Amino acid sequence: MGHIIKIIIKWFAIFLLLFIVIFNLVFILSNQNSIVGMVLFLGTVFFFAVLYFIMLKFCNTNIKNIVKAKRIYLIIIFSATFLLRFIFILYVKTPQYSDFKLMFDAAVKLARGDLSFAEMLYFKYWGYQTPFVVYMAIIVKFFGPNIYILKVINCILMGITNCLMYSLLIKYISQKACLAVSSVYAFYPGNIAYASILTNQIISQCFFMLFIYYFFSRTNKKFYDFAIAGFILSIANDFRPLALIYIISLLILYFAQHSKNKRDKNTNILPYIYEPCEKKSSCKQDMGKSHISIANIIVLIASFLLITSFSSYLLKASGVSKNGLKNTFPLWKFVVGLNYKSHGMYNNKDVKEIYCIQDKRLRDEASLNRIE
Repeated sequence: MGHIIKIIIKWFAIFLLLFIVIFNLVFILSNQNSIVGMVLFLGTVFFFAVLYFIMLKFCNTNIKNIVKAKRIYLIIIFSATFLLRFIFILYVKTPQYSDFKLMFDAAVKLARGDLSFAEMLYFKYWGYQTPFVVYMAIIVKFFGPNIYILKVINCILMGITNCLMYSLLIKYISQKACLAVSSVYAFYPGNIAYASILTNQIISQCFFMLFIYYFFSRTNKKFYDFAIAGFILSIANDFRPLALIYIISLLILYFAQHSKNKRDKNTNILPYIYEPCEKKSSCKQDMGKSHISIANIIVLIASFLLITSFSSYLLKASGVSKNGLKNTFPLWKFVVGLNYKSHGMYNNKDVKEIYCIQDKRLRDEASLNRIE
């Protein structure tokens, strides 16, 4: 029975990989005007698809230098992730619009020392968007207002994200499973196309992945490890405020572990997460030795809050953001998203009747009335 399941999983993985390649083909054929770009992109997809298949086929063979083999895998994973996106942005001219164009234009102004963009309602309402503007402004300052430089950096960041994901997973699951996950990230068409957009999601995703990698790959964690983890989490959150999800997840892990340890002191829930070890068979002997204490989480949260507060203060003091990292209009997404008449899309009517109201109390009242 186990053998049959393995065969099913194997062919499902092959089918999934072929599906992704075919999906890429259809996607490019329907959106690509350059024949050279199309051939180059599809050739790269095919090359790395074959390379991934070879790695999946022989990853369990006995290799004398395991460390060297892992480095080779990482080089291939990064190359596949980077090159597919680089070729895409090279030949597909994706225009920046809406928020993406607004933030890029603000970055160009900031690079020139012009802080007039800070007076815009957009940045007054959503100060958490300004760190991404600062990041782009630094790039623009060194390389000029060249949008392709920022897109290339997106490709690099996505390559790093995939490598971090592989490096973390290899500590807990099989080589084949790790390669399967990295291949989905590398070849997924939507993910490839996303590299051409100047969005804060790519850089924040990279830092959130770095946080997860650092936190769960460190054995025998010290006091400063949790402080460093909090610092990384704060940087990620500055670009996109999603840290609360990660903090809640850690608290759930803590209470789950605490509850399990009360029932059985010799076991530890999710031992591979807390204390990675090279030989999984030996992990059973180490169960319960590594754990997350509430003091550790407090240190992490304190570090996170300290850095976040400092970042918010700097943005406000420098004049880049009038309200630091604050979100002073959280109801706007509900106003737009729950508007049945506009199909949950941005529309000028909501902008005129609600968005432009300067008084916060009146604006929130109008928002709640529209949502109801």
